[in-house]
Amino acid sequence: YVLSATVSSCFTYVWDIEMDWGFFEYTTGSNPFLRDELVYSSSSFYFFAIFEDLVLRFSWAYQILLTDYLGLKEYSELFVSVFAMLEMVRRFVWNFFRLENEHINNCGKFRAVRDISVAPIDASDQHGIINLAFVL
Repeated sequence: YVLSATVSSCFTYVWDIEMDWGFFEYTTGSNPFLRDELVYSSSSFYFFAIFEDLVLRFSWAYQILLTDYLGLKEYSELFVSVFAMLEMVRRFVWNFFRLENEHINNCGKFRAVRDISVAPIDASDQHGIINLAFVL
């Protein structure tokens, strides 16, 4: 169990950092180990997130260490609750950097737009759209 969980955690960690967040690009000139375009001016946010993801990816190992090897089985329900909340934090941080990477890549390659017009359509346009819906 421990071997397969370790391999899985290592693989998913590398996938998070390289594929989902877009870090560790080979062409990063001014941002070593990160990507060319960053939203925040300080790279410490990104390095903290990389470290945080590594630490929380292996929370299952901390639970095993605390309950089985240190003999704190009476606190196992507390540990499950605490590590579940930490997993929610990890997923929030993961989602934040994943969306940032998607936004940078989509807008840079013109697959998405930064601004969406919210101008109201007039009555004739609305009538045409309704007629189109019934034709289809």
